[in-house]
Amino acid sequence: MPYTKEELQQNEYYQNLKDADEQAYIQQRELYKTRPVANNNPNVNDGSLIIRDEAGVMLIFEDPYTGEFYDDETTIIPKTLETEQYRINDSILDEVLDRDIIEL
Repeated sequence: MPYTKEELQQNEYYQNLKDADEQAYIQQRELYKTRPVANNNPNVNDGSLIIRDEAGVMLIFEDPYTGEFYDDETTIIPKTLETEQYRINDSILDEVLDRDIIEL
């Protein structure tokens, strides 16, 4: 028969196992954080501070004690809302597009 949540809180083996898992999780996060990044300037968050695994998959960790996401540079995903505006000379545009509309 499985343990209840209250019984697990009193079970020393379970508590030791849980603590070991939490510590391994925190150590794994620190290992990923300390890997060198392509950008050597830690003050600029261009997305290179985001933790990724060997396959390039983004990893986001949460605090194992509270379940909240860490509020640091590894959980902020930068994005820009700017787009490039291209201006085309009308004479060049007329060569590319036939803008003269004729009746059928």
